[in-house]
Amino acid sequence: MRMPLTLVSQEVTTFLYRAVSDMLLTVDHMEAARSEYRGALLWMRDVSEHLDPDAEKRLHKFRLVGHTVLLTILDSS
Repeated sequence: MRMPLTLVSQEVTTFLYRAVSDMLLTVDHMEAARSEYRGALLWMRDVSEHLDPDAEKRLHKFRLVGHTVLLTILDSS
């Protein structure tokens, strides 16, 4: 009776450690994606504040930033 209980205890301990480490990796990935997304939004806001619609170069830059933010959103989902 002792041997099966020891095996079950070892399996539960292994599962616990793996579950905690998997969750830590998931949380780290989520925080990195969130930081990247937030940075992209701040970049887009900064560009939009300095946007002059009459200047084609700046409009192109604004579209490029918007496209980058969209790709960031799609990559993190």
